[in-house]
Amino acid sequence: MELRDFKQQHKGQFDQLCSDNERLSRTCQEQDNTIKNLHGDVHKLSKKLEDSNFDLHTTKSALRARDENLSHVQKKLDEFSRTCQEQDNTIKNLDGDVHKLSKKLEDSNFDLNSTKSALRARDENLSHVQKQLDDANKSLARLQVNTRLKI
Repeated sequence: MELRDFKQQHKGQFDQLCSDNERLSRTCQEQDNTIKNLHGDVHKLSKKLEDSNFDLHTTKSALRARDENLSHVQKKLDEFSRTCQEQDNTIKNLDGDVHKLSKKLEDSNFDLNSTKSALRARDENLSHVQKQLDDANKSLARLQVNTRLKI
């Protein structure tokens, strides 16, 4: 059997095989294009993932810095709060000291006024005694003059 006879006998099958082969070739080409598209998509998604990871790393670094800053600020606030509490206590103690000193000042003013009154009374008494002494000296001087005149 010659090739021509063989082709004619199996022409339907041969045409079917050629048609199937073309269809499979187109399918392979479509699948190849799909795979290339998928590779492109994977590459794009990989790039997006890298960018997202970079953004995530940047965000984490910024959050760490912010947390450190907040921690520092919290420590400063705690120190400030302690300082304020200490100053409040100091103010209360000073208020107590001012009250004690005010009381001492009142007592000292009372003692001063009492001493002034006593001094005024002594000055008045001294003036009275000085006047009596002056009067006595005048009387003594008159007596001495009278006594000399009589002698």
